[in-house]
Amino acid sequence: MKKTAKEIMGGKLRDLRKIHGMTQIELMDALGYTSTGMISQIETGQRGMDHERLYKAAKIFKVDLSVLLNEKEMSFKDLQLLIRFKEMLENEQDSEAFERIKKIMLGTTT
Repeated sequence: MKKTAKEIMGGKLRDLRKIHGMTQIELMDALGYTSTGMISQIETGQRGMDHERLYKAAKIFKVDLSVLLNEKEMSFKDLQLLIRFKEMLENEQDSEAFERIKKIMLGTTT
């Protein structure tokens, strides 16, 4: 059975929370919810999130909003690699290496 967009987003949110060592209570507070039950329902795909909270979650987990909104499933390991790669790029001092990586990621290499 194919997962819904809510289930895929919820799974990513759960994995990102775990990667960052956050509890449901901490995420609840950070997103301005009043119940961990709401976080649980979002993580299992029973509920969605409004745009403001989606944007806030992306900032908390330091990922692009498109990571949460994209209906493509990502494994826990894929999310870990994405975060590490992003951190590496943010700290990259070698602009030539950055440009090469950017071309590879955008598929513009010849």
